[in-house]
Amino acid sequence: MKKANIIIKTSLLLFFVMILSGCAGSVFKCGEATPNECNSQCWSDCGANKVFKCDSSGGTCIADASNCPVATPNSCNGECWAGCTDNRVFQCDPTQGGTCVIDSSNCPANTPNSCNDQCWSKCGLDEKFVCDASLGGTCKKK
Repeated sequence: MKKANIIIKTSLLLFFVMILSGCAGSVFKCGEATPNECNSQCWSDCGANKVFKCDSSGGTCIADASNCPVATPNSCNGECWAGCTDNRVFQCDPTQGGTCVIDSSNCPANTPNSCNDQCWSKCGLDEKFVCDASLGGTCKKK
């Protein structure tokens, strides 16, 4: 019994020495080549115009919208996308990415409705404009 108490005391003493010396609670640090830490793993540096993002599935580099180049000023799904021409606005789709579509505020007065990247005719007073992905723009009775 006396020998068991000595072993227990020695074990506890060694445990506390390890904790105080930092062996049991060391800080995780990444190196220069892989400076980004995520989920206790080191990840490589992101290229120009990208920022590091960490989530439960790991680390990734995504477009930094504030640093997208002039030729590709729009950010969508972690990438920089080209600017839009006149009468078009940038639209981000989570599955398809970035695209430029007709800006309905720039449609002519006789075709004020925007649908499927086209301007469509005005509807009658007792009709409302409906946009269908496959059929396009139509006027339906209210």
